[in-house]
Amino acid sequence: MESATRFKRWVTKEVLPAIRKHGIYATDKVIDDILNNPDFGIELLTKLKEERAARLAAEKKNAILMHVNKTYTMTEIAKELGLKSAIELNKLLAEKKIQYKVNETWVMYSQYSDLGYEEIKQEVLDNGKVIYHRRITQMGREFILNLFDFVA
Repeated sequence: MESATRFKRWVTKEVLPAIRKHGIYATDKVIDDILNNPDFGIELLTKLKEERAARLAAEKKNAILMHVNKTYTMTEIAKELGLKSAIELNKLLAEKKIQYKVNETWVMYSQYSDLGYEEIKQEVLDNGKVIYHRRITQMGREFILNLFDFVA
């Protein structure tokens, strides 16, 4: 319990005020290293800049994936890849062991089926026949595009 109190005191008395004042917290040793070796400081700040850029890119991608409810047909994704049809894309995905055909319906292998790449809607026709509509999620779209090294 005492160590938690000391930690809290250190954070509130030293770390947070330094961040508020300088926008960063660095130990005395790090500051001394920067002053004694400017290359160290440049390297440190370059890494910080790269980490921030990577974090922003990841946050942007996450925002797209989490907030986009649009789904895609295989035909739309096939066209995006420059293929002639969904049939061609489905065959390529089968060759890559992503999916296989069961009773004229394409089904993803189990290792992909629970990853949120597709939504399956069931429709019962007037004659009692059941048909399935498969839509690819934004996450599934990106997965498929990445399989073919396609940059959207």
